[in-house]
Amino acid sequence: MKRAARSILSFPLAWIFVVAVLLPSTALCILALRSADRESLYAQRRFESALAAEAGLAAERADEVMRGISQSLEEIARYSDTDDWRAASAVVETPFELRGGEISFPAATPRAERDAFLLSFGDFLRGGAALPTYDSVTRIYRSDYDDYPYINESKLSPAPPAKRSGVDRQRAESMLAADSEVMSEALSQASSEGFELSARNVAPTAGLSKAAPVPAAPPMKEGISEALPTPEQGQLSRTVSRRRSFTEVTGESDYGLLPRLSENGLSILFWAKRQDAIAGCSLNMAATRDLIAEAIPGVLTDVRVLNVLDENGDPIVESETFPALDWRRPFVAREISPSLPRWEAGAWLVDPDAPALRARFTRIAVSVLVAALFVVMASGGILVARAVTAETRAAAQKTAFVANVTHELKTPLTSIRLFSELLLSGKQTDENRRRDYLRGISAEAGRLSALVEDVLTFSARGRNYPMSPLDLSDMAREVLSIIEPRLAASGFTVSLSADGPVPVRGNREALAQVLTNMLSNAEKYSGDVKEITVTAGRCGETAVLSVLDRGIGVKPGISAKIFQEFFRGDDSLSAMRSGVGLGLSIARGIAERHGGSVTYSPRDGGGSVFSLSLPLDASSPR
Repeated sequence: MKRAARSILSFPLAWIFVVAVLLPSTALCILALRSADRESLYAQRRFESALAAEAGLAAERADEVMRGISQSLEEIARYSDTDDWRAASAVVETPFELRGGEISFPAATPRAERDAFLLSFGDFLRGGAALPTYDSVTRIYRSDYDDYPYINESKLSPAPPAKRSGVDRQRAESMLAADSEVMSEALSQASSEGFELSARNVAPTAGLSKAAPVPAAPPMKEGISEALPTPEQGQLSRTVSRRRSFTEVTGESDYGLLPRLSENGLSILFWAKRQDAIAGCSLNMAATRDLIAEAIPGVLTDVRVLNVLDENGDPIVESETFPALDWRRPFVAREISPSLPRWEAGAWLVDPDAPALRARFTRIAVSVLVAALFVVMASGGILVARAVTAETRAAAQKTAFVANVTHELKTPLTSIRLFSELLLSGKQTDENRRRDYLRGISAEAGRLSALVEDVLTFSARGRNYPMSPLDLSDMAREVLSIIEPRLAASGFTVSLSADGPVPVRGNREALAQVLTNMLSNAEKYSGDVKEITVTAGRCGETAVLSVLDRGIGVKPGISAKIFQEFFRGDDSLSAMRSGVGLGLSIARGIAERHGGSVTYSPRDGGGSVFSLSLPLDASSPR
């Protein structure tokens, strides 16, 4: 009955544990580990975004410097003669005036400086040659994308071109620059319409600042030396150029900056319209670089180096405190403006492995937390399942116990009632038969008394016994003198073998019950050979009292269970051997409260050996 109950109950409990605990825990852990990868990627993206924002700030500062130079020079051109320009601004290198197609210089301008200026810009200013003019591809084609969504009051919505303000157009232009598909389309269109594309001066290693190349291979700008370095990945610049005459340039604005790239590097021309002439100058690039370098915020930290690269890929801020960096491969970079073609603002990592380490740390931390959570959930589930299983098993055992106790009580009560009714009826006149009835009543009453004593002892388990010195051999003789007549009447041969006094300290009644339970177990499970031997002796510092029988023994695999409460080899009510499965459990419990134990071992030649082991009384003479 017990095994059947356990098999019936354990199967759904196992499935309940798997379905309700293990599968959800596993699913949650898988989702958490996937989120750990996303979290590590998100942490890396945040790190990239922070550095990209710093690079963008540096680019904006550099662009502000160029706009400030253009505006200040426009003020100078409006109110000052070219002879005074050098004193008015440090960025002025070669002032000039263009009138009627003729170029004039201040008298103090050195001859070599004049010749160099005329070589670079003379034909262009006179209208005899065209030079590349630079502009952002998003600015060129933003009118083609006027219906492109832009952010307005935290919502994406298109607006008609006529309703867009300058701020709206700047937003749209920024979003166009961030959309790789739109940028690729704009670059392809610019290339087909005759604009010259160029490769960026750097190859950023992070994903945020990588631009999408167009299908066609980017041609280099005319006039740039092949000796200029080319990025490894061939990313295209959003700054494009187209050759235009000076007349076309001045027809669109009143003043401006005109950069020119050549084998000698970058030179920048400023021009401004006057009443009947055009005045301007070339910029002093050294002074311009110094102004941009001063505008860069926080060049060096313990994490990154912020710098600006010129058209040749060289940093404008140099220091011996910088680590050895590959300037061509920044972590993130941003192009500055068409006023400074091929110039880049970028951030370089002091430790190139920092993003990976941060992402790995995030992933490991989340993985450890997930693993700990899974262990806690699984352990808790296992403990709950074991507790439920134990409670279920205990309930099944108690049910079997109640059924067995009821059966065990009913059998002797039925016999006592039957014998009593026969005696009371007066029909039995044979004195010998009447005495047999009385002996049956006495025997059944003894069974009832033993059963009640087991139940009471089990219910009072854990109590403390009064201890006193006693001789285990003498206690065994006393118990045998009481039980041997009943065993002999059942056909048993009982013998005692004692090696002198075996002094222990304990409770005589409790230890006598242990021996009685072991003898009852030997009687109950004996076979055809009804032989019981009791031995008492010493083994080192231990007193050993053993009961040996030639019974049926214990089946393999259940020797550890026979000492469990309510355990019986056969729990069915039709079992051939009576009992409620408490005898050996009570015996071991009493022995453990005495500091000893009750153990089982198979007997050579068949049968069982149950042994009570107790510590010898150290105060008794040896």
